[in-house]
Amino acid sequence: MQNRISATQEIANRSGEYGTVRHGCLLGYDGRMNCDLDTSIPEWIIEHPETSIVFDEMGLNSSCAGKSLHYVCVHQGFSPQDVLQRLRQAVIIASSIDRRARET
Repeated sequence: MQNRISATQEIANRSGEYGTVRHGCLLGYDGRMNCDLDTSIPEWIIEHPETSIVFDEMGLNSSCAGKSLHYVCVHQGFSPQDVLQRLRQAVIIASSIDRRARET
């Protein structure tokens, strides 16, 4: 785990695209978490609690011993890209609802 975070941090620093790494997700300068297929399910849920319903609906167990989302999807017969798309939709919808609530 430490090696993956260190490598991710190094890439982030070189690209200038992202700020810091927290819980295995890149934290962009805009403050948004950029979780991906290398991020574990618990890390997704910590950073984006709204994704827990997606994991529940799909039957993806959050106690995956820190395995990456990609690993868990493949071993449970799901398309990693399809799952990632559903998770990102959940995050976008929750962000949109939150933003509208703050505007009112």
